[in-house]
Amino acid sequence: YYSLMTLGMMMIFEATTVKGRLRSLKELRGMRNAPQEVLVLRNYSVLNVNPKVVGKKWISVSSAELLPGDIVSLVRSTDPEHVVPCDCLLLSGSAVMNEAMLTGESVPLVKEASIFETSTKEELDHTVLDMRLTHKASILFGGTKILNVTPSTEPGAPKSPNNGCVCFVLRTGFGSSQGKLMRIIMYSQEAVSANSKEAAMFLGFLLIFAIFASGYVLQRGLEDKTRSRYELLLHCILIITSVIP
Repeated sequence: YYSLMTLGMMMIFEATTVKGRLRSLKELRGMRNAPQEVLVLRNYSVLNVNPKVVGKKWISVSSAELLPGDIVSLVRSTDPEHVVPCDCLLLSGSAVMNEAMLTGESVPLVKEASIFETSTKEELDHTVLDMRLTHKASILFGGTKILNVTPSTEPGAPKSPNNGCVCFVLRTGFGSSQGKLMRIIMYSQEAVSANSKEAAMFLGFLLIFAIFASGYVLQRGLEDKTRSRYELLLHCILIITSVIP
């Protein structure tokens, strides 16, 4: 009966886990961004993205086809469900962003292309991009919303045909900030494991209690001369092994 009860509890636990995972996947599918058409410039020089100079043209592609290294023009969309499709670096212009989905902060943030507009080519060659601290004010994170866009008026700054802000694609898909957040939600249950100090202490306490309990059962069983020693040994082993979840 004990084995059947254990098997039933394990099946109920696994069924609950599967149901929770399916519910999480359904919610994540509802959070995914609908593909949108964006203007992209490929095969370019980062510091010279004028299509007349490099001999390339802006093309309209789906945001689902963006790749790291693309030059993309982002504008404010009238569709409230349209968000920034990837993590990108501002090359020119400025944007007012709503990052409430990622940070929970409802106050709009101003993003500016200060890293390119205030640095020379020689300085940029020795600059390491820091997305978390130094250059965070020039990064548009995936999943955030564009509230307003102002094209750059600086001479020689990259221009786009639709008067949007010109950005350099850094990370897409699950590698972006929104993708990492979705991965945390999706695999949060797997991150909880028994490899922690608290879990080891709890298992140690259960083991000590089981050893004392099996010792008491063994002592009482040996006092009864008619009791089977084989069954007594099985009961003691069963008590000790019961502490393993």
